Amino acid sequence: MQWQQDGETREAEKTGLEEFLERTGMSQEAALELLEMAYRRQEEMMGRARQVMAAIEAIGDERFTVEALRADPEAMRAVEAGAPIGEVYRRFFLRRTGGPRPDREANLGLGGLAGDTLTPEEIERISAYVSRTGNRYEIDE
Repeated sequence: MQWQQDGETREAEKTGLEEFLERTGMSQEAALELLEMAYRRQEEMMGRARQVMAAIEAIGDERFTVEALRADPEAMRAVEAGAPIGEVYRRFFLRRTGGPRPDREANLGLGGLAGDTLTPEEIERISAYVSRTGNRYEIDE
């Protein structure tokens, strides 16, 4: 009778981890690996969220907010898929809202004072590179 009472006491003292291991049939090592993977994924997601917030703030368009992004499922899917925020802004918010359109004929400020200009093809290539990579494009003189 005593051993039965000890078993009931032990059953009541089980931790959530022990219950999870029993329920799933996982070993402690496998559970630890799963926990580490979930933690790394959460850290990645938080890092991406910080990047998105910083980019939205840097763009500075009062129409381009977290709420506006959440309200557009297609734009939200693009962000979740890892699209650069500048691309999401140009693709989903500039053209649709009738806001300022990107100037495809501009020289992007490169060499403007020196009178140098870029061809429309160069502008498109640079714009595509920046949209695709999120990096700055530097032109060596």
